[in-house]
Amino acid sequence: MSRFDWNLLVSLDSLLRQKNVTAAAEEIGVSQSTMSGMLSRLRDQLDDPLLVRVGSNYELSGRGLELMEPVRQAILSVQELVRPTENLNLATTKRCIRIMASEFTQLLILPYFFRRVTELAPALTFEVLPISDPAARVYHGDVDVALTAAPLTDVPSSCTSLLRTRNVLEASLEALVDEHHPLSDQPSLEEFFSYPRIETRFPGIGVSVEEDALSFRHFAKNQAIIIPSFLVAPAMIAGTDRVCVLPKLILDFIRMSSPMRILSLPAGYRSSITLRALWHVRHDYDPLQRWIRSMLYESAAQLEVSKA
Repeated sequence: MSRFDWNLLVSLDSLLRQKNVTAAAEEIGVSQSTMSGMLSRLRDQLDDPLLVRVGSNYELSGRGLELMEPVRQAILSVQELVRPTENLNLATTKRCIRIMASEFTQLLILPYFFRRVTELAPALTFEVLPISDPAARVYHGDVDVALTAAPLTDVPSSCTSLLRTRNVLEASLEALVDEHHPLSDQPSLEEFFSYPRIETRFPGIGVSVEEDALSFRHFAKNQAIIIPSFLVAPAMIAGTDRVCVLPKLILDFIRMSSPMRILSLPAGYRSSITLRALWHVRHDYDPLQRWIRSMLYESAAQLEVSKA
């Protein structure tokens, strides 16, 4: 690598991510012929094709796959290094903050968060993304901070040392059923599992909320319907004998508009799930990012105060 032209690093990063010369050229603002020339130079310097034609598309070579993660992290680290030092002035700071948030967070925490933040930092803009592969998206720099209760299983263990987490909120769990459901308010585990399920599972998350809450996985569950949203549950449950395990705060939200019953969970379930904030170590000392995280913690704490 002693002869590597470091001016090509940004082009290499784009080519490895896009796997397409035209898309990479558009991303960094050069012509297609210029990007083709850069790819040719990269192939020569790295002694590897990097992109290999497979049918009508290109795929990464083995060497390209090896380089993709380290190159992306190097680019992100340099971007953070050369960011101008901020004497944080919330009234005038202009940046776009990308927050990946669970449906729980979007419904119950972000409304308070945005009311506070827009008062104090009116020039900031925000993009809220639904939960999907949160750890991977934070690791790759697509997201500034994620708020999720999902298990962090979407990145290799070798990458987790670059991720930070902090517990934000403990959310107790209960079950939602139709108002005429035959189950008692405190069913046994056998009774509870004798009825079909509605389970909430979000894109990029390998387990449902109920599966994550179970202290064991071998109990045979009745027929399940998997849905991607808490708020769909009442419509799916109404007039049926199905049951759905959800955070109590979501159930309180649902109960305001739907005539449903809430049941205690039987022994065998964890009593709560933990909502965590997740961010990359590169944001540890960024003044704005630290302030954003502190405001998210404050917003979650406010929710706990209001439910007390």
